Amino acid sequence: MGRKITDDSFKVTVADGHQLGGDIYLSTIELDGEKRDVTIMVIDPDNIKGYVDEKDASILLGREFLDFFDVVFKGKKRTIAFYNP
Repeated sequence: MGRKITDDSFKVTVADGHQLGGDIYLSTIELDGEKRDVTIMVIDPDNIKGYVDEKDASILLGREFLDFFDVVFKGKKRTIAFYNP
């Protein structure tokens, strides 16, 4: 179980320009017998904090994209790969 480590929610800008609020939690996991602290960002889609012009927003991979590609994120290498099965 993680504990919330942010006092105020932060803003994340999504592809349609909405700025959503989120919180950061700290949790400890065990991986290969070693305990590690992990921070997890939780974004609340109902917590709308504002709006920016769409040209300033980040790209968000939507359902239509993910229906055609498999996406693999490799954390250690910090890479992302797309496969068309």
